Amino acid sequence: MRGPGTRRRGRRPAGRPGPGQRPAPSRGALAPARVRAPQSPQTPPTDLFARRSPHGPAVPPIQARSTVLVHVRHHRVVPVVPLPAEVLAFATRGPEWAAFVDRLPRLVREVSEEWGLTPDGEPVSGWCSLALPVRHDGGEAVLKLSFPDDEGEHEALALQRWGGDGVVRLLRADPRRRALLLERLHPVDLSSLSDVEACEVVGERYARLHVPAPPQLRPLPAYVARWTDELAALPRDAPVPHRMVEQAVSLGRDLAADERASGTMIHADLHYANVLAADREPWLVIDPKPVSGDPHYEPAPMLWNRWDEVVASGDVRGAVRRRFHTLVDAAYLDEDRARDWVVVRMLHNALWELQDHPDGPDRDYLTMCVAIAKAVQD
Repeated sequence: MRGPGTRRRGRRPAGRPGPGQRPAPSRGALAPARVRAPQSPQTPPTDLFARRSPHGPAVPPIQARSTVLVHVRHHRVVPVVPLPAEVLAFATRGPEWAAFVDRLPRLVREVSEEWGLTPDGEPVSGWCSLALPVRHDGGEAVLKLSFPDDEGEHEALALQRWGGDGVVRLLRADPRRRALLLERLHPVDLSSLSDVEACEVVGERYARLHVPAPPQLRPLPAYVARWTDELAALPRDAPVPHRMVEQAVSLGRDLAADERASGTMIHADLHYANVLAADREPWLVIDPKPVSGDPHYEPAPMLWNRWDEVVASGDVRGAVRRRFHTLVDAAYLDEDRARDWVVVRMLHNALWELQDHPDGPDRDYLTMCVAIAKAVQD
């Protein structure tokens, strides 16, 4: 699975089956996907479920379609609502995404009728979902409808297990249709705080999120072992330091074989835009892509997101280490183990850049991956 980076690009197909022959998801929540034309990472989110990256997918210009959302209940017709352009653009990602876009109006209508929902604002888009503000039993909520990929398969299970403790509250769910009714939060994320303040908030949330993993979750070590084997196959002349590749391969294999690498439910996609302001708590976590993993796997996205700020500081090493140590200290993580996971994750990220763009990898992105892996080490 892949999660957010500072930029996004189209996803690769789902991987080969993992242990027990369960199909493995694409690299969605566990690694960053990016596009070539970045926007400013400071751009505040405009949707109720902040995009997992401040940057949308790279898509060609499209014309607005006449697709609309219609809610009918007890012969009462609510004014039609056009699908957002960002949602229509999902169709450019491939046939499965196009089919998802085509069935969204019917899905919104059916779920709204069954759950007694009334639209209460303009629908907005996440990276792979539609979020529609609604009224439910006299209160405010959000209907979230997601593309049926593997990475989001157990989102409802995780939210139910957490029961609103530090996370958005799940009001109702239909996992088969990837439909979630969630409490409505404010469109303000942790980008409104300094990076160190945001790391303190996230670090304090880790302990509340890291509970025993339900048996349904896919195990992190299965992914890490496969990705590390791919990393080991990189040619010696790949544009990343071979010594660092060898280090990450060794660490990755050791971590994947460690029984502590699974058994805890982790968010796997926790970064600045996935924590929103709320009323019942100052901040609540959203959009988990849960796996059975190691809590020490979590910090890396807080290091590679908002990278422009790190560069602008004039002290890349110092800025990365301030974030890293703030997270480790706030969450009482083992520093050495968290450091090892950062090294492994950043070299996996570099691997995917080389795989996705063999003829023209983004050298700045590769430099970032190497810089973070170096910075966390003494």
